[in-house]
Amino acid sequence: MVHQYSYYKMKTIFFLLLPIIFSSCAENDDNNFIGTRHSFIKIVHEENVKICNDGKCVQKTFKSVSSGAVVLYRGNEDTVLTAAHSCMHSKPTALNDVVDGTIEIKTSIFGYDTDNLKHILEVKKVDEDNDLCLLVADTLSSPALELSKKEPPLDGIYYNFAAPHGIFAANMIPMFSGHFSGEYENMAAYTIPAKQGSSGSPIVNKNGKLVGMIHSVHNQFENFSLSATYSAIKNFLEVEDEEEDQNPIFWNISL
Repeated sequence: MVHQYSYYKMKTIFFLLLPIIFSSCAENDDNNFIGTRHSFIKIVHEENVKICNDGKCVQKTFKSVSSGAVVLYRGNEDTVLTAAHSCMHSKPTALNDVVDGTIEIKTSIFGYDTDNLKHILEVKKVDEDNDLCLLVADTLSSPALELSKKEPPLDGIYYNFAAPHGIFAANMIPMFSGHFSGEYENMAAYTIPAKQGSSGSPIVNKNGKLVGMIHSVHNQFENFSLSATYSAIKNFLEVEDEEEDQNPIFWNISL
């Protein structure tokens, strides 16, 4: 009698633990994408151009705005993912054919977090083919986005935080949403609106996990934005596949 009671007790505990065992292998299903807004970084790229000819100099500063987000990279939380074209430096040789004199270009990249605090960013890594760039700043304290463990399915709704045309303020980040439409010429396509300034903005799923990053928009339809593919971002961030449990829990219970 005692043995039978222990058997049914163990059987009951097993079924009660099943949801916990299997839910630990999946991403949290809560709609917590709103919290990812605190990972957003507005990026300002400044180029100070100085041209001198015959002892006379003229100087002008050019600014451009883009978007980005703090992401996990090799376990570090001081890196910002953005578009490669947002962190490329102009070269003086590009102006030599149209400008007489000596040319000096000083480039600076700044990031503004959701509290509008300013950070000096440095280029860490660039993938021009997939338009991806990693910037780094040791002063960042924003939470880092984690890459989703799986590719985005076609039936989901995805969310984007961006600063189109530089629209951004402390604790105010424009939010957009749309569907993943598949891949288009080695890029991921989303029905998310984008404008200048949206480049580098993160795309997350409902669980707040990173699945994409907008780098451009279709030239005939601004509600059709393009991103680096999930696999390209995964390779760029050097995210390894999780190893399967070599010793899974199985209890031999006769039912």
